[in-house]
Amino acid sequence: MHEYKEAVKELANNREDYNFPNKGKDHAKIVVGMIFETTNDEISMFSGELDYEILKDIFESISSFIDRGGKLRIILDKPDIPYNDIISFLCKKNIPIKIANDVFRKNVKALSKNAELYHFIIGDRRAFRIEVDTNEYKAICNFNNPDVSQRFLKIFNDYFDDLEDFEGCR
Repeated sequence: MHEYKEAVKELANNREDYNFPNKGKDHAKIVVGMIFETTNDEISMFSGELDYEILKDIFESISSFIDRGGKLRIILDKPDIPYNDIISFLCKKNIPIKIANDVFRKNVKALSKNAELYHFIIGDRRAFRIEVDTNEYKAICNFNNPDVSQRFLKIFNDYFDDLEDFEGCR
């Protein structure tokens, strides 16, 4: 795992335009954490349920990103996620969290070859982790591909403001 983390760190720090695979929770933690560590301005995330097991291990990276003025926006696929200390932190920091609707999901599915619903995280309009199998946390990642990032980000931005707020932050 150490070698994988070092390789990901090098790709992120050098902003390499290189697609690489990512599978399992441990690998997801490494890549998502590195996106938070190396993004300067904005992270947009479409997540199933903000997996606590992943986020608790990268909490320092998330907190640091927000504390240094980073803008984080989240769309959840599932509205009834369990409340926990990370969600509490995000709500206290006024991080906007929205709930996906069917039209948003349909447009995200249109980006995949087989009409699958991909969850994703985009950093600074160039870095991404696109989860192509949510059961196995299988993803494609890249730290410098604005073309792919912008396709997902366009749909995110087009729908974000009109989606319902996550009730857990009210």
